[in-house]
Amino acid sequence: MADPDDTDDAEEGEETEKDEDDAQSDAGSDSSVEFSDLGDDEMMLLDDKLAEVFRQRVSAAREQKEAKQEAIALRFKVLELVEILARKQPQSGLMLDLILPLYELWTNRDQDTEQLAAKARTVLLSRISKAKIVPQDFDASEAANLLVRMHTEARESQSNDVSNVSQAVNLYLTKVALSKSGDKVTSALGGKLIDIYRESLVDYSMRKASRLRHEFLIDAFRRFPMLGWQLRSELLDHCKRGAATRAFRQMQVLTMLQTVITQMAQRPDKGEVVGFVPEISNWFVSIVNDSVNADNSSPLSSNHIKDTIKFVLQAARISSKIETGNTEKLQSSWKVDKLGDAAEKLQTSDRFKASTSIHDLMKQLFKVIQPDTVAGVADVDGGSNKRKNGGGGKKRAAEETAEVQVNGKSTSPAAKKVKAVKK
Repeated sequence: MADPDDTDDAEEGEETEKDEDDAQSDAGSDSSVEFSDLGDDEMMLLDDKLAEVFRQRVSAAREQKEAKQEAIALRFKVLELVEILARKQPQSGLMLDLILPLYELWTNRDQDTEQLAAKARTVLLSRISKAKIVPQDFDASEAANLLVRMHTEARESQSNDVSNVSQAVNLYLTKVALSKSGDKVTSALGGKLIDIYRESLVDYSMRKASRLRHEFLIDAFRRFPMLGWQLRSELLDHCKRGAATRAFRQMQVLTMLQTVITQMAQRPDKGEVVGFVPEISNWFVSIVNDSVNADNSSPLSSNHIKDTIKFVLQAARISSKIETGNTEKLQSSWKVDKLGDAAEKLQTSDRFKASTSIHDLMKQLFKVIQPDTVAGVADVDGGSNKRKNGGGGKKRAAEETAEVQVNGKSTSPAAKKVKAVKK
């Protein structure tokens, strides 16, 4: 049997809910009635209020845009002052403090700050980087950090413009770093300068995803030859077979080394180039031995071998000019006997024996190293090549000057020359 009190409570709850629903319904109907009961004048007043709100929003956006334009104009004025400072006081230590803000202002540009970024780039490239006078009083750690930043940007960025700017700033910072140490490159920035360039060289040679352009290093070595000279052994090591991820990069490293040797040959201490020649000779012989090895599954191509011989030939010409009249020292430095063995291996190799350009380059190499030898490579191995070719120099000379009869007429160059003189 149900409790009467419970029944009364339930009925009261239902009545309360019903009253609340009726109240909400009445409120909704009242609001709708109030909105629908607005007259024309009241609607016009409401429209004016809405228009005022929109005008305020548009005005706020316009004020924000004007404030941004004023800030950009102020930055332009500041950049003009910075440009004047860079032009009037290039020796000031503040130049290093300006590099990173200018660089980030240029790299973090948007559509509104495009012109401002272009101005910052101009100050970096035309004023600071091209200054003939550099600061003498600077913080070595700050300069090292800036150099690391530029090298990192050059390794990672896919933009050519970023590479160009970072390359220009890098040359300037390197010039600043060497302004105190001079030719003592190993002491520049407390030894950090060499380490920074060594890391970039390894990154370019060994990391396949590296974005570093070879011009970044070549220009630095051309401008500061002692910097590249301190890395000559590392450069040569990266030119060994399998030392680089790509053959193209390996040849570019060889170009870097050739640039360094060429620049060093113009310095008073050019005799050091001849001291480096034995390393080049040993490296070249090992390259040839690896290439002619039949068990080698990935030998160098003929073009790679030709480019390698061209580098060795250029180095031989430079060393011969340095050691003019001292043929014995030149031949000893180049280890002629080992080079002769390498030349013979190239001639008998199944891969390269048909390449006449390779053998011609080797002959040119021996003519430079042994200027008193006429037959070039043929005389290196004691005349064995003469016997293989069917005789010595006299027989070949006779064959070259012999007249050949074709249809009863002489085709020899000497005969033609005589006829031309008679005419």
